Amino acid sequence: MLSTPRQLLMDLSLKISSALRLLGDNSKTEYATYQEVLRKVSEDLKKDCKSSTLIPEINVRDGGVVTHCHAALATLFIESVRGGHNASVVTSALEDLNWPADRLTETVQELESNRQLIQSRLASLGTYPPHIVDVDWKLNYRVRKGNNPLQV
Repeated sequence: MLSTPRQLLMDLSLKISSALRLLGDNSKTEYATYQEVLRKVSEDLKKDCKSSTLIPEINVRDGGVVTHCHAALATLFIESVRGGHNASVVTSALEDLNWPADRLTETVQELESNRQLIQSRLASLGTYPPHIVDVDWKLNYRVRKGNNPLQV
Protein backbone atom coordinates (compact mmCIF):
# COMPACT_ATOMS: atom_id res chain seq x y z
CA MET A 1 0.00 0.00 0.00
CA LEU A 2 1.44 3.36 -1.01
CA SER A 3 1.51 6.19 1.46
CA THR A 4 -0.13 9.50 0.79
CA PRO A 5 1.39 12.84 1.84
CA ARG A 6 -1.14 13.06 4.65
CA GLN A 7 0.08 9.72 6.00
CA LEU A 8 3.68 10.97 5.95
CA LEU A 9 2.70 14.04 7.94
CA MET A 10 0.75 11.86 10.36
CA ASP A 11 3.99 10.04 11.18
CA LEU A 12 5.52 13.37 12.15
CA SER A 13 4.55 15.09 15.35
CA LEU A 14 2.92 18.49 15.47
CA LYS A 15 6.18 19.94 16.78
CA ILE A 16 8.12 18.54 13.82
CA SER A 17 5.50 19.72 11.32
CA SER A 18 5.47 23.23 12.76
CA ALA A 19 9.28 23.41 12.70
CA LEU A 20 9.27 22.27 9.06
CA ARG A 21 6.62 24.87 8.26
CA LEU A 22 8.81 27.52 9.91
CA LEU A 23 11.91 26.38 8.01
CA GLY A 24 10.05 26.60 4.71
CA ASP A 25 8.59 30.05 5.37
CA ASN A 26 10.54 32.74 3.47
CA SER A 27 9.27 35.50 5.72
CA LYS A 28 10.40 33.82 8.96
CA THR A 29 13.55 31.95 7.95
CA GLU A 30 16.21 33.59 5.82
CA TYR A 31 17.46 31.65 2.84
CA ALA A 32 21.00 31.60 4.25
CA THR A 33 19.74 30.07 7.50
CA TYR A 34 17.74 27.48 5.55
CA GLN A 35 20.83 26.55 3.51
CA GLU A 36 22.92 26.30 6.66
CA VAL A 37 20.39 23.95 8.29
CA LEU A 38 20.15 21.82 5.14
CA ARG A 39 23.95 21.62 4.89
CA LYS A 40 24.29 20.71 8.57
CA VAL A 41 21.62 18.00 8.38
CA SER A 42 23.33 16.52 5.34
CA GLU A 43 26.72 16.58 7.08
CA ASP A 44 25.30 15.04 10.25
CA LEU A 45 23.69 12.21 8.32
CA LYS A 46 27.01 11.50 6.60
CA LYS A 47 29.02 11.43 9.83
CA ASP A 48 29.94 8.09 11.31
CA CYS A 49 29.48 9.21 14.89
CA LYS A 50 28.14 7.13 17.75
CA SER A 51 27.99 9.91 20.33
CA SER A 52 25.42 12.65 20.71
CA THR A 53 27.53 15.32 19.03
CA LEU A 54 25.10 15.84 16.18
CA ILE A 55 23.68 19.02 17.70
CA PRO A 56 24.30 21.90 15.31
CA GLU A 57 26.67 24.69 16.29
CA ILE A 58 24.05 27.18 15.11
CA ASN A 59 21.69 26.48 18.03
CA VAL A 60 22.48 29.68 19.92
CA ARG A 61 20.51 31.96 17.61
CA ASP A 62 16.78 32.54 17.82
CA GLY A 63 16.27 30.78 21.13
CA GLY A 64 16.81 27.29 19.72
CA VAL A 65 14.44 27.68 16.77
CA VAL A 66 17.20 26.73 14.34
CA THR A 67 17.93 23.63 16.39
CA HIS A 68 14.27 22.60 16.20
CA CYS A 69 14.31 23.16 12.45
CA HIS A 70 17.48 21.06 12.19
CA ALA A 71 15.89 18.23 14.15
CA ALA A 72 12.68 18.46 12.11
CA LEU A 73 14.49 18.28 8.77
CA ALA A 74 16.65 15.37 9.95
CA THR A 75 13.48 13.62 11.16
CA LEU A 76 11.82 14.19 7.79
CA PHE A 77 14.79 12.67 5.99
CA ILE A 78 15.01 9.65 8.27
CA GLU A 79 11.26 8.99 8.42
CA SER A 80 10.81 9.31 4.67
CA VAL A 81 13.59 6.78 4.04
CA ARG A 82 12.40 4.49 6.83
CA GLY A 83 8.85 4.57 5.50
CA GLY A 84 9.97 4.03 1.91
CA HIS A 85 8.41 7.31 0.73
CA ASN A 86 9.60 8.44 -2.68
CA ALA A 87 10.45 11.99 -3.73
CA SER A 88 6.92 12.77 -4.94
CA VAL A 89 5.43 11.92 -1.54
CA VAL A 90 7.98 14.10 0.26
CA THR A 91 7.39 16.89 -2.26
CA SER A 92 3.64 16.72 -1.68
CA ALA A 93 4.14 16.73 2.08
CA LEU A 94 6.36 19.81 1.92
CA GLU A 95 3.90 21.51 -0.44
CA ASP A 96 1.21 20.90 2.19
CA LEU A 97 3.47 22.78 4.60
CA ASN A 98 3.59 25.72 2.13
CA TRP A 99 7.24 25.36 1.16
CA PRO A 100 8.38 27.53 -1.78
CA ALA A 101 9.49 25.72 -4.92
CA ASP A 102 13.20 26.58 -4.64
CA ARG A 103 13.58 25.26 -1.08
CA LEU A 104 11.42 22.25 -1.85
CA THR A 105 13.49 21.25 -4.87
CA GLU A 106 16.78 21.74 -3.05
CA THR A 107 15.60 19.73 -0.03
CA VAL A 108 14.28 16.82 -2.09
CA GLN A 109 17.51 16.71 -4.13
CA GLU A 110 19.52 16.59 -0.91
CA LEU A 111 17.30 13.81 0.45
CA GLU A 112 17.65 11.77 -2.73
CA SER A 113 21.43 12.20 -2.74
CA ASN A 114 21.60 10.86 0.84
CA ARG A 115 18.91 8.16 0.54
CA GLN A 116 21.28 5.20 0.11
CA LEU A 117 23.45 6.33 3.00
CA ILE A 118 20.45 6.77 5.31
CA GLN A 119 19.12 3.35 4.29
CA SER A 120 22.43 1.69 5.10
CA ARG A 121 22.64 3.49 8.46
CA LEU A 122 19.11 2.43 9.36
CA ALA A 123 19.86 -1.15 8.33
CA SER A 124 22.96 -1.20 10.52
CA LEU A 125 20.87 -0.42 13.59
CA GLY A 126 19.31 -3.88 13.47
CA THR A 127 15.97 -5.07 14.76
CA TYR A 128 17.10 -7.21 17.65
CA PRO A 129 16.24 -6.32 21.25
CA PRO A 130 19.12 -5.45 23.54
CA HIS A 131 20.87 -8.42 25.12
CA ILE A 132 21.86 -8.79 28.76
CA VAL A 133 25.54 -9.59 29.00
CA ASP A 134 27.99 -10.20 31.83
CA VAL A 135 25.38 -11.43 34.33
CA ASP A 136 25.78 -14.19 36.92
CA TRP A 137 22.63 -16.17 37.60
CA LYS A 138 21.81 -17.95 40.83
CA LEU A 139 18.96 -20.41 41.22
CA ASN A 140 17.28 -20.58 44.63
CA TYR A 141 14.85 -23.42 45.26
CA ARG A 142 13.14 -25.16 48.15
CA VAL A 143 12.46 -28.91 48.30
CA ARG A 144 9.21 -29.94 50.00
CA LYS A 145 8.61 -33.21 51.76
CA GLY A 146 5.29 -34.82 50.94
CA ASN A 147 2.09 -32.85 50.39
CA ASN A 148 2.37 -30.67 53.48
CA PRO A 149 3.24 -27.12 52.34
CA LEU A 150 4.41 -26.11 55.84
CA GLN A 151 6.96 -28.88 56.10
CA VAL A 152 10.29 -28.22 54.46
